[in-house]
Amino acid sequence: MLASGDLVDISQAAQAYVLLRAEYLSFLARRRKIKAFKLNRDWFTTNQTVFAYLKKQTQKHHVLASRLNSYVNG
Repeated sequence: MLASGDLVDISQAAQAYVLLRAEYLSFLARRRKIKAFKLNRDWFTTNQTVFAYLKKQTQKHHVLASRLNSYVNG
């Protein structure tokens, strides 16, 4: 569950992370890849949720890159 004191609009969360756009975060929310909820037309989440998603994706891509590197060089 998202704590109400930490909630930010998706567009505010996107501004905190330069590499992300609000449209992409909304897409992730609709696909339930990040914890978020919709109130009328606006999506809300927390910066911690977005950071956790980015950290997970970074780790995932690091593992894939190291496997590819091992395959190519090895």
